[in-house]
Amino acid sequence: MKFFSKVLSNFSFLLAVIIAFLLFVQDKVVLPPLLQSIGRLHPLILHFPIVLMIGTVGIWFFRNKIEAALFNPLFNTLLSLTVCSALLSSLLGFFLSRESGYDGQLLFNHKYFAIAFAFLSYAILGLHQWKVNHAYISVGMLIGFALMILSTHFGAQITHGKGFITQPLMKNNSDQDSVMTKTFYRAAIEPIFQAKCFTCHNEHKMKGGLDMTTITKLLEGGDEGPIWKAGDAEKSMMMQNIHQPLDDKKHMPPNGKTQLTKEEILLLTLWINAGANIDTLFKAYLPSDTLFALAMKIMQSTKSESKHYTFATAPSTLVTSLNDPFCTITPIAQNSPALRADFYVREKYNPTKIQELLKIKDQLTVLNLGNMPVEDAAMSTILKFNHLEELNLNNSSISIKALEELKKLPTLRLLSLAGTKLDQSAINILSQYPALKQVYLWNTGIVDSLIQRKDIKIEFNTGYIPDDSEVLTLNPPTFVNENSILDTGESIKIKHQIPGVTIRYTLNDSTPDSTASPIYQLPIFISKYTTIKARAVKEGWQSSAVSIFNAFKKGLSPSRAMLLSNPNAKYKADGKVLIDNQKGNISNLLEPGWIAYREVPMEAMFYFEQPPVVHRVSVSYNKSVNGYIVPPTEAILLASQDSLQWNLIKKIALPPLTKKDLGVYKIETLDIDFSPVAYKYYKLNLKNVTKLPTWHPGKGEKGWLFVDEVFFY
Repeated sequence: MKFFSKVLSNFSFLLAVIIAFLLFVQDKVVLPPLLQSIGRLHPLILHFPIVLMIGTVGIWFFRNKIEAALFNPLFNTLLSLTVCSALLSSLLGFFLSRESGYDGQLLFNHKYFAIAFAFLSYAILGLHQWKVNHAYISVGMLIGFALMILSTHFGAQITHGKGFITQPLMKNNSDQDSVMTKTFYRAAIEPIFQAKCFTCHNEHKMKGGLDMTTITKLLEGGDEGPIWKAGDAEKSMMMQNIHQPLDDKKHMPPNGKTQLTKEEILLLTLWINAGANIDTLFKAYLPSDTLFALAMKIMQSTKSESKHYTFATAPSTLVTSLNDPFCTITPIAQNSPALRADFYVREKYNPTKIQELLKIKDQLTVLNLGNMPVEDAAMSTILKFNHLEELNLNNSSISIKALEELKKLPTLRLLSLAGTKLDQSAINILSQYPALKQVYLWNTGIVDSLIQRKDIKIEFNTGYIPDDSEVLTLNPPTFVNENSILDTGESIKIKHQIPGVTIRYTLNDSTPDSTASPIYQLPIFISKYTTIKARAVKEGWQSSAVSIFNAFKKGLSPSRAMLLSNPNAKYKADGKVLIDNQKGNISNLLEPGWIAYREVPMEAMFYFEQPPVVHRVSVSYNKSVNGYIVPPTEAILLASQDSLQWNLIKKIALPPLTKKDLGVYKIETLDIDFSPVAYKYYKLNLKNVTKLPTWHPGKGEKGWLFVDEVFFY
């Protein structure tokens, strides 16, 4: 024990000398990388002196209840450990403070209060060992405890920003205000930044010179300029960093911190592509707008995380069996037993699917039937969902009779009826719902002037009516197609919710002009992979941001596909993935739609039992250059009638990457065109990049090749 105490004492003395010396010459200190890395252990060490000091103070002021023989060694040991850990934490904190991005005054306060706490604790240890009057030690302990509190207070502000402790209380108050009175940014975008970004990008801790806590500072950007490019999420620095590999130092949020969800990433992408307007009110968006629907889904999910449900969780096998391409069943929040059902594609709607959902009638709390041809007859089934809280019937075929039925739902608090045919009598019926809090009535014929009853405690949202001097920005047009792979005879259809809007579009990857580009009037038919860009224009309005839709023409279907080279184990799948007509999700590379190669080239064989005439092979791949995911360098296509004798059909060398490719994040297609042939077997070889160029952050490393589909035409 004496040996341990001696080592601890000597180490503490050494730390104190080093700290004193560094403070004296701090303006001249330049740290090597090793000490910079060691300094980043400060957040790990700083908790030890806090806990030890609390224990030491407690023992000191209750010393009369501890035997004298036990008290002295216990107190000395705890205080010695407090001193040593406080000095070590201060030293590592000094190393960490040499990095940029911290508020100068706040850092000054935190640093010197922490060092004062460490040295005062050292002095108290000496006073106790010299057996000075206990009153002096008591005063020193109280002052030291106060210094510790002040130091941790300023440290918390550096890490989390001002008001971190009281933030939940502030949030609860603000939640009482309707989102409809806020801008879309305040209601839907800022909460994501607050939860995932503010801890590193606030007024006191500006990593990369970026403060995201105020709109003014956010728009100024950081050391590398603005974090987004309005109308182009693909070229926005923020989105590029979000899509970096998790272990990349540029990935945001950093590895180890709570990551953005798939829905949050999609919302940010859509919002930036829509122009990233800070001032547009939430209620200016139609309920049928994808931005509106997605934002509401995220906000409701966030609220549901803290809600406790008493009903049992549905078996995962049952939930999986109920999912299909036109109806998805998902939890409303992580680890919640409550479920939501979302229906897609109006033409594929089947009323019997709602009856199937009765298998989870106790768990279903959110039912989204927006844009489905739902009729009054479905209400008898919907009434059996006894925990239903939210119901979306936008653009359905229901009548007043359906509303009479729905008032029997005891827990329904949100009802969306935009685009349905209603009249003023609906208000009287809705006022009788036992738990209803919000109703959306866009384009129903019911306007604010008709809702005059003050006794109704329901928030009716009837749409946004700007004043005469206000010039609004149109929301982007939407693509009707749910699937980017179009069946034979299927066309691309574009729509806009506002009457009188003209849609301008391009098919050559250029940005549509508001006056000169072709006007969308008839459905668009394509013969191969095409990028369609569209924007909405109308007199008296600002033209919309550009909507982008990548469409693929469904090709000939091989009987089977086989992989001849082994893909990377982390992204391994069988050859069916290449011909299943299911596009991979560019935002989630771990989804089973992708096959990835890095160590070896991709080699796959395709077999047609009845060989059709083929004149083109198209390969769909991911191009996310910052994430080391790059196009192939060479493509070789061979064909055979017996899989033994192979004929060379086409060999293509792709142009090398250039520095301009940095920041590119999209799906691309390689078209291999050739004279028509008819073979049973085709062999495709794609060579991946074996050494990334010198201008790339991963120069010299192997590139990734991600492929999700191969089409034959």
